[in-house]
Amino acid sequence: MVDALRRQRRIAGIAVFAGLVLAGLAPAQVPAALSLRQAVAEALRHSPRLRAAAANQDQAQAGVAAARAGRLPRLDLDEGFTRSNNPVAVFGTLLSQQRFTAADFALPALNQPAPLNNFQTRLTASVPLFDARQAQLRVREAKLGVNLAGSASEQARQGVLSAVISAFYRLSASQAALQVAQSATTAATAGLKMAEARYRAGLVVDSDRLSAEVYSANAQEQLVAARNDVSVASAALNRELGRPLDAPLAIAATLPTTAPSAPPAAPAALPSLVSDARRLRPELRQQQDRLAIAQSEVTRTRAAFLPVVDGFASWERDQLHFSNTGASNWTVGLSLHLNLFRGGADRAAASAAVAQKLAAQAQLDDLHAAVDLQVRQAWFAVSTAAQQLQLARSVVSQAAAALQIVQNRYNSGLATISDLLRTQTELTRARTQLVQAAYDLQVSRANRDLAVGTLTAQSPVVAHPGN
Repeated sequence: MVDALRRQRRIAGIAVFAGLVLAGLAPAQVPAALSLRQAVAEALRHSPRLRAAAANQDQAQAGVAAARAGRLPRLDLDEGFTRSNNPVAVFGTLLSQQRFTAADFALPALNQPAPLNNFQTRLTASVPLFDARQAQLRVREAKLGVNLAGSASEQARQGVLSAVISAFYRLSASQAALQVAQSATTAATAGLKMAEARYRAGLVVDSDRLSAEVYSANAQEQLVAARNDVSVASAALNRELGRPLDAPLAIAATLPTTAPSAPPAAPAALPSLVSDARRLRPELRQQQDRLAIAQSEVTRTRAAFLPVVDGFASWERDQLHFSNTGASNWTVGLSLHLNLFRGGADRAAASAAVAQKLAAQAQLDDLHAAVDLQVRQAWFAVSTAAQQLQLARSVVSQAAAALQIVQNRYNSGLATISDLLRTQTELTRARTQLVQAAYDLQVSRANRDLAVGTLTAQSPVVAHPGN
């Protein structure tokens, strides 16, 4: 019986161990490949910059409600308690409590009254009748603040889109560069083996073998750097997606290495893009709103010299004990406030507001010029990148053909190892430049839309990367 139990335990232990081993041998779950559209959608959902922009918009909306409150009546409730033997205070409190009698006219009671308690409840209402448009101007500035926050949110959204596109294609370019490095390493290893075999056969000198070893070592070094670049690019894209930097990541699309199917737009379209940028760029709309706010501040500081009229009403109850009914009274009236002299502070504030407006106008003029320049730079960058991509593809074809010729000559003993290694290096460099040119084209297309202010999740660079 004991032996049977031992055998059952041994079998159970073996089964558990086998399960653990199989679980360890099972392939790790590979994340689903992410397309550029999916990456953009995920970044727009989780970007901290967009959450901050949305919070700023909510804050601006709350500012409008606060500014509107300045045009509404105000109602305050005050509850207080006093105890005093001050003759004036006691006399007035007795009258407020409606407890004053003829005996209180006695001189000892008037000069040296006994301490008196007073529980006072006061309800006060006030309404602005004329405030020189101060409240109206504050509401207008608050609404402009909402517009400004909206433009800032749009700027942040386009900035996130641009960053995701750049990070996505940087990862794609890094992966393509890694493939180039792996291919170069494979070729270098094969070349080294061939050089060693020829050296042992006495067909080449030792310097050929040493040159092949140096070339192979350099290829291995570039392979290590390419792998590290992929890791860094993956972490950068994870950051834009709001993921942990070391989260597993796979992307579906490869970097397009062909020139756009559509021909470049005619130069005549450039003025149209500049005009669109002046109308659509969120930075320009922000600065225009800042200028409008500055103009409103000028008007508001000048209005500080005008009179302010308020209406008010109050109801008051005074009682000896908190639980007593007590006596009540009311007051209504008007108040006029006129700013006669405050040491020149109001004039200084008005001068500062005018200077702020002039500065905002100058900044807007400068921003117009900067936006125009950015559109032109982005426009020509796309054209340059497209031509460089075509040239890079041609260079790769030529370098591959040259390598094939030199390889055949080397195999026939008509070329040196230096000729072979040089052509292999040129092919690797050409393929690397092709990857860089393809990356530059995609990023420049995104930058062009960003410069015009039209970068969205439906932009061609996102929806149709190869066009």
